[in-house]
Amino acid sequence: MGQALNTGLRVSELCVLLWKDINLSSRQGTLTVRKGKGSKRRQIPLNKDVRRVLLMLGYGELAGKPTSVFLGQRGPLTPRGFQILLASYVRASNLKDVTPHSLRHSFCKNLVNAGVGLEKVAALAGHETLETTRRYCEPSLGELQQAVEMVSEEES
Repeated sequence: MGQALNTGLRVSELCVLLWKDINLSSRQGTLTVRKGKGSKRRQIPLNKDVRRVLLMLGYGELAGKPTSVFLGQRGPLTPRGFQILLASYVRASNLKDVTPHSLRHSFCKNLVNAGVGLEKVAALAGHETLETTRRYCEPSLGELQQAVEMVSEEES
């Protein structure tokens, strides 16, 4: 699940990911999305958390192979299979409202909160327009509350 949160991949992109689409070295890595929305291709740099998980999943022996990274019971994991897997994980972890798409939203929002510009977030997410990216990054009511508290004259 961490790959979805730390890469911003659409569930359809995650399910067709092949080992040959991943390139890791000791300090960096990239993932190539061969057919994103609109058949667009893009590369996503991988952070150390994702690199570590990919190594645990078998990157060392599977690197460069045209086989699926994520397998279900009957072959490559499907979007529906991923949804079912995530739902069972969410139930077991007592989480709420976690979906494949919410992980993608969180990826974009986390980048914006870390100070990454919308142009970079859009490129990583494979968005054609900044308006789409902007919708993914709308502030929550809690974030708006924190913002207005910053201009309060009273000390807490």
